[in-house]
Amino acid sequence: MKYSERLKNLWKATSVEESRYTPRAVQIDAEKKIAVATDGHMLSIVDVKDLLDPEEKTFLLPVDALKAARLLYLEEKKKHPRGRVSEMRPVKIQKTDDSVTVVVGSSKRGQSFDLMNGVYPAWDKVIPDAKGYETSITFSIGLLCKLAESMRGDFKMEDTVSLSVKTKDHPVLVTVNGNSPSYGILVPMRTKHHAPKMFWEPSPAPTTPPPTRSSDAQE
Repeated sequence: MKYSERLKNLWKATSVEESRYTPRAVQIDAEKKIAVATDGHMLSIVDVKDLLDPEEKTFLLPVDALKAARLLYLEEKKKHPRGRVSEMRPVKIQKTDDSVTVVVGSSKRGQSFDLMNGVYPAWDKVIPDAKGYETSITFSIGLLCKLAESMRGDFKMEDTVSLSVKTKDHPVLVTVNGNSPSYGILVPMRTKHHAPKMFWEPSPAPTTPPPTRSSDAQE
């Protein structure tokens, strides 16, 4: 698997709790060709189909290995002036039976990390049906962050932000909660309405047989 800039912050969606073993890793799903990170409260899914080798298998990538790949990538990037990024040696994450090794280019040696084993959370069971989401609001991430900072210059990570949406044509009401609640308005960008689109094939919804009535069972 190749390292890419799109993976650099994926680890931030993983769990930091030592007792939660598998959520402290990133799942590389070779079948769906995506990388998944979750801590049980948020879920991040990244398209990695152009980063996987044809024979790649699904595995749990340790967060430390992902961070090491990031550092090697930055070191390699410093060696090439702007405009010569294409000449960089690729950073690779190679999986073996019991370890994950991060290497640069065709090197045979690199940093190795123990492969994580276990059952990853069934994240695909909580993905909602995108067709049921009729209201789609588009706005700049940077604008939302700037608004939150203007409302709470001393905000803490545990503070919460509430977004209230009426329709796609109405401004979004933003409330930053904390010791001193603040209030703001975010005007959505005028774009064509579209439903959220998944870039992988979602798992089919589980089918549950109808309950059997006691009278039916007796018959």
